[in-house]
Amino acid sequence: MVTGDGISGDGIPGGDGTVSGNEEFPVPTNENKNKPVVIASTHLFWDPAFPEVKLAQSERLLKETAVFADRFLAGVSPLDGVSPPDGSDTKKGTSSAGEKKKTMPVVIAGDFNSVPGSEVYQTATRGVLGTVGRLKSAYKEALGTPGVVKASPVGDTKNDQVTPDTHGEPIHTNVTPNFTACIDYVFVSENVRVTSAEPIDGPASTFQGLPDMTHPSDHLPITVTVEF
Repeated sequence: MVTGDGISGDGIPGGDGTVSGNEEFPVPTNENKNKPVVIASTHLFWDPAFPEVKLAQSERLLKETAVFADRFLAGVSPLDGVSPPDGSDTKKGTSSAGEKKKTMPVVIAGDFNSVPGSEVYQTATRGVLGTVGRLKSAYKEALGTPGVVKASPVGDTKNDQVTPDTHGEPIHTNVTPNFTACIDYVFVSENVRVTSAEPIDGPASTFQGLPDMTHPSDHLPITVTVEF
């Protein structure tokens, strides 16, 4: 949850600084510092032999995000109890900001270990039930909008950029000798605008497989800037 001065949570700094990692999370602008936003991060099961596990995990993630947002907007503390099945819990939380809100921005990001078109991907883009609504892929939107993805530095011939595949997502977000595909995403609600995205290293700098001396992970960072 983002309110007040910035992002709070284990290992996530508050204030106006930049958050580093595989995903860059939004920090409110000065005029929006009291506007709440739900941010969720995930790492789904990896094994392609068990797609039902990843699907169940993604469905649970979306459900809990919806419950959290709906409870907050209803003036109920999201941390009181877990997933009431019938919405009968009326215990009031301490946040008055949520009582007058009808919707709130949502960002769900991480390693989904699922390619575009998979059941997990389709489930994510169908969105979160309740007040949140549909989700969209931030990087797909960035790649489809001229000028949103930043250019590589002038004179940098090594780090060519990933281009969108036929599905509109980057060709890859991870690179290994045995598997290279797009499996990392930042999904945002429709009321979140993607204003910029950092380029992803293309084949010229990753073709031998990762990690290497300049890439500490087999996953490449996907970094977007959003407004809400």
